Amino acid sequence: MSQISAILAKREFFNSHVCLQQLRGSIMLWAVLMTRFKELARIQAAIKHRNEPELRWAAEYCQMRLRIATRKDHAKYWRGIQREVTDALRSLASSTA
Repeated sequence: MSQISAILAKREFFNSHVCLQQLRGSIMLWAVLMTRFKELARIQAAIKHRNEPELRWAAEYCQMRLRIATRKDHAKYWRGIQREVTDALRSLASSTA
């Protein structure tokens, strides 16, 4: 199971994290720190279908998430997703060459 699939399966964790952030009064922080289910699904679809424009978007999105990652486990997670996206882009480039 890919890292993205594992996170998609744990959607309840994200919902509880959203509530925790709102209780702390960090509504704007919540919007920046929380990845929406929609983005994870979009990244997973890009990897699965080897869609180059979507993979490029996913690579940029992972870079943005790495820039704002405040915790070591968040950075580790996004590096893993970025690795999957990069591997998909490389396999796409090698198959067209």
